Amino acid sequence: GTRLLEITEAGLLVMDPNGEREIPADTVVLALGASPFNPLAEVLDRPGLDVRIVGDAGGIGRAYEAIHQGFEAGRRL
Repeated sequence: GTRLLEITEAGLLVMDPNGEREIPADTVVLALGASPFNPLAEVLDRPGLDVRIVGDAGGIGRAYEAIHQGFEAGRRL
């Protein structure tokens, strides 16, 4: 795989199987994993309420899945 070594003024310095190389970039966005955090779900989790948790509020997933979950939740209202 490729490993990030440094973020520089010019972009990224990475190490891949072929050695170190620089990838030019104006902007760098890091997505480094996350855990779902939804304390509202615990408050609303009681009899008589139909609560649906969608997207990353329920677990880390793909955008397509989150959109589909939101669509299905809205359709079932």
